[in-house]
Amino acid sequence: MKLAKLNPFVPSKDSFFPFSSNPFDKFFDDSAFDQMETMFKPATNILETDKAFEIQLAIPGLKKEDIKIDLRENTLTISGERNTKKDQKEGSWHYSEISQGKFSRTFTIPDFIIQDKIEANLTEGILELILPKAEPKQAKTISIK
Repeated sequence: MKLAKLNPFVPSKDSFFPFSSNPFDKFFDDSAFDQMETMFKPATNILETDKAFEIQLAIPGLKKEDIKIDLRENTLTISGERNTKKDQKEGSWHYSEISQGKFSRTFTIPDFIIQDKIEANLTEGILELILPKAEPKQAKTISIK
């Protein structure tokens, strides 16, 4: 990895007013990041305990009405949309790092999950799903006659 020295007189992509005088940078910025404005991928944690799997998605700014959770066979899909820019009535955007647009996360869940008992809670921007495990079946000993 090559390190570049920071020149305080040349604005970087992380500066308050990100712009570039290089036409190639502008070309790549427009084409590569247009799609990022319409989709994002929420950060996700998956924790396994003895009794359940816990899936946590970081989706600050969304209400439960903005989120859809589908379960088909062993496929769990969580989707929704965040668009805070539409709430802005005046002014012009100079910089925005808050991910906007639609998202969809799909998980294949194990057969031993009790699908009727899955719970979902949204608290302080974290969507948490609890996927309870079925009790493991005990091996049956068969006696020989």
